[in-house]
Amino acid sequence: MSESNKEDLLIIACSATKKQTNVPLPTLELYDGPAYRILRKRLDGVGTRPEIWILSAKHGLIEACCPLLPYDVKMDRERIQELRPEIELFLERFAPPGKFRRILIWAGKQYLLALPSSFLTRAEVDIVQGPIGHKLSVLKGWCVDWAKARAEPSNPGLAQGIHSRIDRITFQPLKYFIPDWEDYLDPEYDFTNDRFSWNGGDRTRLYAHELFKRREIYDGILVSLGHIHMAKGLARNGLKPEAKIVPARQYLHLKKRQMVMGDCGAFSYRQSLVPPFTVEQVVKLYSSLGVDIGASIDHIPFGDVEENGQIRPLRNDEIAERIELTAKLASEFLAESRRIGTFIPMGVIQGRSSDEYASLAESYIKAGYQYIALGGLVPKKDDEIQAIAEGVVSRIEKVFPRSASTIRIHLFGVLRQKLLPQLKDIGIASFDSGSYLRKAWLRSDKNYLSITGEWYSAVRVPFSNDPRFRQNALEAGVSIKKLKELEITCLRLLREFDHKHRGLKDVLDALEAYDGLLLRTSDVQDLRDKYEKTLEDMPWRSCKCPVCRNLGIEVIIFRGFNRNKRRGFHNTWVFFNQLRELRR
Repeated sequence: MSESNKEDLLIIACSATKKQTNVPLPTLELYDGPAYRILRKRLDGVGTRPEIWILSAKHGLIEACCPLLPYDVKMDRERIQELRPEIELFLERFAPPGKFRRILIWAGKQYLLALPSSFLTRAEVDIVQGPIGHKLSVLKGWCVDWAKARAEPSNPGLAQGIHSRIDRITFQPLKYFIPDWEDYLDPEYDFTNDRFSWNGGDRTRLYAHELFKRREIYDGILVSLGHIHMAKGLARNGLKPEAKIVPARQYLHLKKRQMVMGDCGAFSYRQSLVPPFTVEQVVKLYSSLGVDIGASIDHIPFGDVEENGQIRPLRNDEIAERIELTAKLASEFLAESRRIGTFIPMGVIQGRSSDEYASLAESYIKAGYQYIALGGLVPKKDDEIQAIAEGVVSRIEKVFPRSASTIRIHLFGVLRQKLLPQLKDIGIASFDSGSYLRKAWLRSDKNYLSITGEWYSAVRVPFSNDPRFRQNALEAGVSIKKLKELEITCLRLLREFDHKHRGLKDVLDALEAYDGLLLRTSDVQDLRDKYEKTLEDMPWRSCKCPVCRNLGIEVIIFRGFNRNKRRGFHNTWVFFNQLRELRR
């Protein structure tokens, strides 16, 4: 790395004077000595902040955005001996020789003893010495020099590349990312005989954006490292040393204008005591996958945890620890992504209240994030999500009036239709959800979304060779041969009905006879009423999407993933059209 591309680093000792608070504050806000007041005055409102590390008597070396509660620990000789090994490891990992252009150390003699002599004697290290007035003057000058250097990008080409990707999210709010869970299709599937075209070997994968061709169906795809635990998807071998990573854009057959976002899939390891990745592993994986936006490692602060083979609820102290850990990992992630990353870093925030989310968002932005994500929203009610989002936006506009418009906010895992107009108005940049896709097979009454916005139930005709279905039939005194005949009859009558060769009552009677063999929570009459509504309205005939146009009535038959996922892709397309109207 050339000298012009290197950053400056400030290492400053903690302050005995601290704000009294019951809510964790970023270190730069918590400490309230003269030096910290100068830093806040000079750096507040500028958005991205310089690299600042705090030398704390309690916590050792930490980054300026780490949230802490007040404490009272002195840097005595015994404490120095305890902290020294930890500090050496921190410096070895995050401040190797040559990484920073200049390192300014603002600390008293006792704190300097906690830093290894090999570090203090480096050529790029300057130690501020002298009376307090002189030291404060040097600190002011350092802030001025940093601001001037920031005004001129050290690498204009790289800066232009990153900002061009950010700009794709800037001009329109509510960019929609759909999570990738291997949602591909057999492009040559035989619906009449229910046969795959795959005959061993590599499968020809057809993704939704390929099926819809020139029609847009989402703005991008979210790739989760959670696939590693489930041994599926393009990241399934990501942690194996010998693994060859296929770039996401190539694997998913993406168009140039579609973006790739990466996250760690925190829900997949929510019951673990700690996340299964290191920051370095995640940054390298994101870079290998070629994601445009990479989310920091987070740990969901709700639900259960597995310990010693037992499942138990999280304690309040563990919830707080997970929130603090998420912020700490975000800080490390930003530093590592700046060092070796090739993507836009996105800091993930976990919190319990609107105020806590807002406070952490402020600290993330001051640390240097331009893109932040609010996690842990899935179990929350609409009004809670709205309050959190509005609280975060309000804090950003108040604290960063000059740069608020450049900050992007992503909402993880939530798609609440009623909230979208409000989220658009406050400028939420993006969100992700697979709900419209998965409703195609996870709901009993909302499987098909018509172009008018009305939901319909899909007509269930399960495969007769399903073991559980066969067992139910045998218990009801129906032979396997008779079960197969009922299945064939249902499919034949549905297709004849679509071509106006069969009446509705005949179809419903056949479906009721077949469906009655399934053990369901809803009764057969209820399903008959829903099927009647779907078949009477024939919503697929009014739709011009490639799924409905090519499949006809097959699109509303609940049967196998090639039908169900195509119906889900149709739903996603209808939703995306609604979203584009809202974004205009």
